Amino acid sequence: MTAAGDAQEAIIQARAQGVILWAHLGHLHYESPAPLSPDLMSRLKAWKAPILSLIEDPTLEALCSGLPPEDAQELREERAAILEHEAGLPRAEAERRAGIAPRRAAA
Repeated sequence: MTAAGDAQEAIIQARAQGVILWAHLGHLHYESPAPLSPDLMSRLKAWKAPILSLIEDPTLEALCSGLPPEDAQELREERAAILEHEAGLPRAEAERRAGIAPRRAAA
């Protein structure tokens, strides 16, 4: 299996245990309803760099900069869906990280 495949398996294992993973300033963070199993903690440490690459892709804005607004928005929505479903982030956080402006409540 490739590093990306092993990292994705670690993310899937974490999600199955109710763990939410996110990246901040190059560090991998998690929130868990229970202590992480030694096996999962080991996998997250072993595959930290590829996990970070999967859940925080810095190239998205570079890709969006030269596109028509509707195409850029489609890429951001796709990234938000990946962050929500693959990284286990709540939808609002996934959208924020994907560069989607928060929806404003109607007045």
